[in-house]
Amino acid sequence: MTRALWTVEQERKNEVQLSKNVIISGLELVQREIENFVWALANVRSLQKKTNDLSLFLSTFDPEIFSVIETWLTPNDPDNLFLPPGFVRKDHEARGGGVAFIIKDTVSYKVVSVPSMYFHIEIVFIDVPTSTKNYSFISFYRSGDFDLSAEQYAFDSARCIKEFCRSDVVCLMGDFNLPHII
Repeated sequence: MTRALWTVEQERKNEVQLSKNVIISGLELVQREIENFVWALANVRSLQKKTNDLSLFLSTFDPEIFSVIETWLTPNDPDNLFLPPGFVRKDHEARGGGVAFIIKDTVSYKVVSVPSMYFHIEIVFIDVPTSTKNYSFISFYRSGDFDLSAEQYAFDSARCIKEFCRSDVVCLMGDFNLPHII
C-alpha cells in the first residue's frame, strides 16, 4: 500500500499533466479526459480482492466513467458487495473475465442492449450524450485463448462493435489479449 499512496501523492503534485498510467497496489489504471469529464480503465483481475484499491482510486481521481476489466464476478455475486451505486456489468459464467462500468450519478447515460446473438461476448455498451457530441463507451474483454473458437469470438466481437458504433465518438476500452499488436 505504500507504493499506492506514493503514486497518489505524485499524481496530486502533478495536476497540470493528466495521468497516463497510475499503479495502485499492482493495478495499472489508465485515465483520460474528454469533454470536461474523466474516464478511466483498470484490469483488476478479481474485483473481490481489490475493493479497497478500487475505493481509493475512485475517491482520489473521481472519474465520471470507469471501465473495470476482468471483474471475475459471476451472476451469483451480489452487486452491492463489490460495486458502488451506478454500474453496469456483464459477468463471465466461469472463473475469470467479466466487464463493468462504474458511472457517476452526474452522468446521463443509456445502457445499450446487446442482441442475444452476441450474449457470449464479454462486452458492455453505454451511450453518453453531451451538449456537443454523442459518445459511445464500450468495455470489452477477450480471453487469451488462441484456437478456432477464439477466432470466431474475434469475428463476432468485431461485428458486434461495428453494429453499435454510431456515435460521434467511440471509446473502446478493454483487454483484447493481443500482445503482439503494437
